[in-house]
Amino acid sequence: MNKNIKYCLLMLTLLFTAQSCKKDDVQIKPQSNFVQVAITTVNGPTTGSVGQELAFNLGWDNLNINTRFDGIVDSVVNNTHHIRLYALTNVPDSVAVKPVLPMVYKFKADTAGVHYLKFYNSAASAKRAIVDTVVIK
Repeated sequence: MNKNIKYCLLMLTLLFTAQSCKKDDVQIKPQSNFVQVAITTVNGPTTGSVGQELAFNLGWDNLNINTRFDGIVDSVVNNTHHIRLYALTNVPDSVAVKPVLPMVYKFKADTAGVHYLKFYNSAASAKRAIVDTVVIK
């Protein structure tokens, strides 16, 4: 008899636990995506010295208000620096409220000469880039 009471209590506990976990209670949140965003404006120096850190003010499109800056990827081929800006989309409660947000890119050349900075404003095309020339002495 004691086993039957324990068994009934166990079954009632499982029944109430299962009843409290309804599928309607589960909320599906939108998944964040890692995307390249458009660099729309560039403002910075045109000359510098070897080892000097140069700051470039960038503006980037935040057409989707729930977008948050994630990082800058800088790759170098010969003396051309390819700069791409990435963000996360579908970020809830993002502090971004402006369509164009400011960002600072820091450039530091190890060698003297002419360096080309190619700021991409489209993921698909190199033709849609802002090219800046910096002479390092």
